Amino acid sequence: DTIVDIYSTAPRLVRVIEKTPQLLDSLLEREFTDLEFTGRFGPDPEYEKIARRGLVRVYWTYEFGVEKMTEQIAETPAQDAKDAAEIVRDWSNDKVFQIGIHTIRGNLSPTEAGTALANVAEASIVAVLQAVVADVADRQSRLNEGGVAVIVLGDFASREVAPQTALEVLFIHERLPIDEYETLYQQFHEAIFLLTQANLLFTPLTKNDIELASCRLADFAERNRSAGAKSELLKLTRARCIFTCGDSGIEQRFNDVRRAILTESPARDALLSELYEDVKSSVESESSIIGQLHRGLRDVERAARILQLIHLKNMPECLITSNAAFVFREAKMQGVISSETAEQLIDAAQMWRNLRGIQRLIMEDDTTIDDLKVKARTTLAQSCNDLPDFDTLTMTVREAVVTTDDALKTVIAKEQLTGTEM
Repeated sequence: DTIVDIYSTAPRLVRVIEKTPQLLDSLLEREFTDLEFTGRFGPDPEYEKIARRGLVRVYWTYEFGVEKMTEQIAETPAQDAKDAAEIVRDWSNDKVFQIGIHTIRGNLSPTEAGTALANVAEASIVAVLQAVVADVADRQSRLNEGGVAVIVLGDFASREVAPQTALEVLFIHERLPIDEYETLYQQFHEAIFLLTQANLLFTPLTKNDIELASCRLADFAERNRSAGAKSELLKLTRARCIFTCGDSGIEQRFNDVRRAILTESPARDALLSELYEDVKSSVESESSIIGQLHRGLRDVERAARILQLIHLKNMPECLITSNAAFVFREAKMQGVISSETAEQLIDAAQMWRNLRGIQRLIMEDDTTIDDLKVKARTTLAQSCNDLPDFDTLTMTVREAVVTTDDALKTVIAKEQLTGTEM
């Protein structure tokens, strides 16, 4: 049944299985089978479906978190950082595959799967970085003289992960001898490079990938406080420290610098002006569901970042939890936006994230909606609040584009009048 489900529903997973058939073995583990129980155990199929969903969701979004994942990884010893990266990659692929099967079966929504995948990502990166530090410590490094903070950006930071998402990492360091740090950074880079190769979760990095940036904390603070780039400032709206070595206080110092940059940097007003600009293309010009998805997701993110940048001093929790839906809830609680606008944006954010998550799971990059089989289209629909069929999804997406556009314009109109004065 599993093979049939995959071949009729998820072209991307079909390609994955053809290249790595041993992934199917992960579906025989108790971790999977104990959650995917079969047979009659309730009064009716609907009861059984709800019970199964509840069990899977509790396990993957609450019980099996980063700490337990890291402990599970540690059960397989590694000789060095290179060996650890290969072990962790295989572990990660098994988990991502299990989460994917739960998702296409409806046991996890794509946004719930995004939380689970974010935990897998964090546990994976932390495990390989710990292995690197262990290797360096064996050579009597002077790490305790300073500190390193490893910061993830974008969807990984906001815990909205989908398969094959680009990994962006920022290494912040201070008070380390430059030769010591350069050696450590190169080993960090090599370990993460190996981790992302043939990985279901991460887009493979190249040897010289610019997404792995490195900077001294003082230089980072000075660059962004004095001028800063709008693109870098936008990335900092979703940033999260997942690992430190040496002086652990560097995490708080980075967060203090980040807060100051987002509230006081000269680049802040320039970024806000850019986010305020009207969308050049009309709603009607986006014809395909995927095109509408990109437009809708971009617009809810614009609305969230505008609210976050203007009201961060009154909504400090948005520095820690930066996903769009959380920002809209905080803005509603603070009376920054109306309940109606907030609920519209929250619903839209969930809709677009669900659709993006299932699209990244089941569709190849060069696949169009027309290429999908009927069951795959139905899976797309059901991932968005259990819509019954593809035609209903098409209509709902069109309505969501308009709703998102209207809510974004409401936010922009209000904040252009009052927000920049706060």
